[in-house]
Amino acid sequence: MLQVYTSFAFMGPPLVSRLKKDLEELLRADGFQSISEAVGKDAHKFLTAES
Repeated sequence: MLQVYTSFAFMGPPLVSRLKKDLEELLRADGFQSISEAVGKDAHKFLTAES
């Protein structure tokens, strides 16, 4: 979160549009249609990892 605040201080409001655009591109590249499809997708990796 701190990085977002710092970036906002330097880039201003256009940062929000850029973050949304970049996130959408990353989601599409990974084969997701929406962020809700991606949320928790790899959770099983952490739940089944040995301690």
